[in-house]
Amino acid sequence: MSVIFICYSNKYHITDVYIVLKINILISIIYLDEIIQRWFEQKRRTNQWKIIQRWKSNFQRQQKQQQQIQQSTRKFQKYLVQKTIQLKFQFRLQQAKKSKQRRKTLKEEEEINKGQGFKQQNTQRRRRFGFKQNNQNGEKQQRFIKTGRKNRINSDVYKIAKDIQRKSKMEQALDNYWKKGDQTKNDKPTQEANNEK
Repeated sequence: MSVIFICYSNKYHITDVYIVLKINILISIIYLDEIIQRWFEQKRRTNQWKIIQRWKSNFQRQQKQQQQIQQSTRKFQKYLVQKTIQLKFQFRLQQAKKSKQRRKTLKEEEEINKGQGFKQQNTQRRRRFGFKQNNQNGEKQQRFIKTGRKNRINSDVYKIAKDIQRKSKMEQALDNYWKKGDQTKNDKPTQEANNEK
């Protein structure tokens, strides 16, 4: 409007009008540049906002996944603990049942042995010796099991022989000691006699 007003009025020259037009164009260009910059800034901000939203969503998703993993691991650990406790309890129950059965069998064997005239034996001997029905009449014969080099029947004899060997060694050692002592006693007077000579 300013340019048209200048053109109709004869106060200003055409050069002045050109200058005014140039100034107006420059102002409009600057204004457009500002508008464009603002638009780009808004777009950039919107892009940044979108990026931030994506990052937030990804972060939240990762947190949820980690929480789910932790919950699943905790549940699995609890399940393992419960399972181990159950297995231990079952194992102990089985051991207790087996021990009860063994005690019952041992008691029955003791009663049988007492009835047939056998002596009451220790638990270790009961484990070492077994009983079999070898006779035709159904009488139970004692079956001896070998443990190591010698039979358990001959263990007492073996111990007695060992004791005898030890005693004989001790006696030999004492005899040797007394013999040495006698020699030294006999040597002393001979040495004194030699000195006197």
